[in-house]
Amino acid sequence: MHGKNKQSQWMSIFLCLFLFGCAQLETQNRSTRKSQPPSKDATFDDHATEVNQNDEESNDLQPAPTRPSDLEAPKVGLILGPGMALALSHAGVLREFDKAKIPVSGVVGLGWGAVVGGLYAKKGLANEVQWRIYKLKKEDLPERGFFSSALNGKSVDSVRGFLKDGFAKTMIQQSEIPFGCPMISLRRGLTVWSHSGAMADIIARCLAFPPYFKPVNGDLVGDLFALKESVAFLKKRGAQLIVFVNVLHKGELLPKEYLKDQYMSAILWAEIRKTVQNSYGMMSEVVQVDTTAYQLTDFEKKQALVMKGESAGAEAVKRLREKYRF
Repeated sequence: MHGKNKQSQWMSIFLCLFLFGCAQLETQNRSTRKSQPPSKDATFDDHATEVNQNDEESNDLQPAPTRPSDLEAPKVGLILGPGMALALSHAGVLREFDKAKIPVSGVVGLGWGAVVGGLYAKKGLANEVQWRIYKLKKEDLPERGFFSSALNGKSVDSVRGFLKDGFAKTMIQQSEIPFGCPMISLRRGLTVWSHSGAMADIIARCLAFPPYFKPVNGDLVGDLFALKESVAFLKKRGAQLIVFVNVLHKGELLPKEYLKDQYMSAILWAEIRKTVQNSYGMMSEVVQVDTTAYQLTDFEKKQALVMKGESAGAEAVKRLREKYRF
């Protein structure tokens, strides 16, 4: 009983920290701040960058530029949003972008969006991403029973086998397309990015999002709220057109049977969805994947989700070609 109370207390503290962060982000978006000189990057673990409120990567709130001129195609920066199983639909969007030869110059993935984004950035081949997603075995994926004991939290090592198979020994600095996934250092209270190291290990840290996964080394968790920082990350690497892919729908994200015992998870995802919607003004374009019939835990429906992504991606390509003449 004591252990259970301790877990509940920890989760309550974690939830409060995230809700406070959301409120702070919304307040910053609505207020005008005095310009301050950017702070220097700090070293963290494998040369990660700490991002604070004075850093240029987190301080740029203006909408992304659309197009430099009518004579050249803009460089596209992709942000693949969070959504656990729903994020598998990103593979379909990437497939359509690849077919249309949309020039992607950088990718950021949030949560499970980091898995799909990382697989794509590794070689820049959407076909391989789709093949990897379809190749996922039942033992590679979290089952519904996994989420029923979410308050206890599991080690991210439970999916590390799949990550090592997908990324082998690829280092993030060797990826074909610049890639990043934001994390939070709970000790420092800052968003951090890893600029070097094994992609499998870095993405594992970005997946470590309580209550489902425990923090890595008791400190690092995925930062699913870091939309502003993600825009700045891509702009700093030359992106001129920021395209955000949202896979979260307006319906029930979690099965009803989980709401009684997993209400903190429901609150967290409601706040994540709200933060995502409030970030649209920072983006050049938003691609909305229709995942209404699916929930965060529907990993076994990966093929149907990828097809939903293909449909949304095809519509997005038409719009992008009309507006930006790719």
